[in-house]
Amino acid sequence: MSRAGRVRCGRPNHAEAAARAVARARQETPARPTEMHATAPIRTLIVEDERLAREHLAEKLRQQPDILLFGQCANGVDALRTIAQASADERPELVLLDVQMPDLDGIEFAESLIAMAPEVETPELLFVTAFSEYMERAYELHAIDYLRKPFNDARLASALTHARRRIAHRRAAARLAVAGSAPGAYTAMSEQLRQLVSSVRLDRPPERIALHDRTTGEMTFVSACDVVWVEAAGNGQVVLHGREGDRSWPLGIESAQRELARLGFVRVHRNALVHPDHIQRMQRLGKGEFRLTVTGGAEVETGRTYTPAIEELLAAMPGAR
Repeated sequence: MSRAGRVRCGRPNHAEAAARAVARARQETPARPTEMHATAPIRTLIVEDERLAREHLAEKLRQQPDILLFGQCANGVDALRTIAQASADERPELVLLDVQMPDLDGIEFAESLIAMAPEVETPELLFVTAFSEYMERAYELHAIDYLRKPFNDARLASALTHARRRIAHRRAAARLAVAGSAPGAYTAMSEQLRQLVSSVRLDRPPERIALHDRTTGEMTFVSACDVVWVEAAGNGQVVLHGREGDRSWPLGIESAQRELARLGFVRVHRNALVHPDHIQRMQRLGKGEFRLTVTGGAEVETGRTYTPAIEELLAAMPGAR
């Protein structure tokens, strides 16, 4: 799609318009897989009803040389129609979407997209929202990641890294489909398939944390999205404070930071890590220190050494500057 032809959705339309577009898409003959160059920019759509948040995301994406901003929509209905009306080789591969939107919310939008398969291939979904209660359902819909506002640049970069990997796998599979129709393609396909399968495990961070007690040999598992913050407890132990209760982990705070960094946890104090998705309120205390109120009501005070991380979180949040 040329730059002039990229879509920018305007005011919300009625659901019937999207339904008609979906019906037309179902009537089309599914396109034969076409070869997508591995380094082609990732066509990306933003679906967000708040204009400032939409523009903030767009600006962040424009800073990524391998991201092509396909369009911006203010609600799920317009986004659904936009995807259905685009040709198969021009549809977005990645969608960044909010949850609570008028007409058709983010969860309903994702469910509608999945229902359109295989006539319309479901793009990769990256939820960007201020609400944590939809996280479980988002992952059930195979979302790449779930960014809870406010998020920092490092957290967005991590999510986009997962998106790049997932889309690279898709493109490799499409190339395999094309290659499979050519005579003598078996050897090349086998090597590409081996490389694809060997990299799949890197697709997304684990959704559970394994707490391994090396003394007893016992291993228990905690859902990563349920862990709110991590506190050093001394004697080489940390406590995972979660929505389902607290768990001890026989690991020092430095080691815990290394283990949990890929899940988005941020060091805010020499004795504490916090997941940005669970920060509910932030109060300045002076001298570069803050008091964070997290999910469940606990208060975590930050240290001056970690002020840059907090400032980065604030800079990423629309309206905070």
